[in-house]
Amino acid sequence: LKVIRREIEMEFFGYTEELLQVDSPQPAKLPEVTISASPSELRAIANFLLASADDMETEGSKFEHEHFEFDPVDNPALVVSNPDAA
Repeated sequence: LKVIRREIEMEFFGYTEELLQVDSPQPAKLPEVTISASPSELRAIANFLLASADDMETEGSKFEHEHFEFDPVDNPALVVSNPDAA
């Protein structure tokens, strides 16, 4: 198995519970993200990411961001953001 490495420039941002308590919360850059999910949840996230990538390619800089749609009551938010958005 040969692994081909490409330069990856993506970044992760997020909020802690404490950051959300201030008047104007700003996301913090996260050096690592851990996803704790079932196989079906991971597949739903994968499908969302693939669809977002397709939309980003189609719309270019007009694609700003997209929210993963799932029950938000007890789940964290997942947002894909285009770094090249106009």
